[in-house]
Amino acid sequence: MSGLAWIMMATVATLACALVLSAATAGVVALLFGISSRLFGNGTDQ
Repeated sequence: MSGLAWIMMATVATLACALVLSAATAGVVALLFGISSRLFGNGTDQ
């Protein structure tokens, strides 16, 4: 049972790490895209 528990814990930790990393990457890409579009775009600020 301990081996299965270790495998489940490792799987959950890996999935959580991948989810956090993908979310952080998407946030950084969106932030950079927004900054670049604001700098190099037409700059219609409301």
